[in-house]
Amino acid sequence: MHALAAALGLVLCGGAAAAYEVAQHVAGLEQGARRLRDEQAALAQERESARAAELAALDRRHAALRGAARPAPRPATPRRRA
Repeated sequence: MHALAAALGLVLCGGAAAAYEVAQHVAGLEQGARRLRDEQAALAQERESARAAELAALDRRHAALRGAARPAPRPATPRRRA
């Protein structure tokens, strides 16, 4: 009888220890997933920022090229009187 009680106590303590270990493992996995989501969000924001900067540079270049493509105004020539 004592042996059965001891075995039952051992199983219960072992089960609690295993449950604690599993809970710690799950908490670690959740923390890792949160860290990965934060890193992914930071990378997406960095890509969006780089894309916005590149588009702004292209807009400036386009405006400069359009300005250079316009013909220069002709200088005014005086009219001769007849």
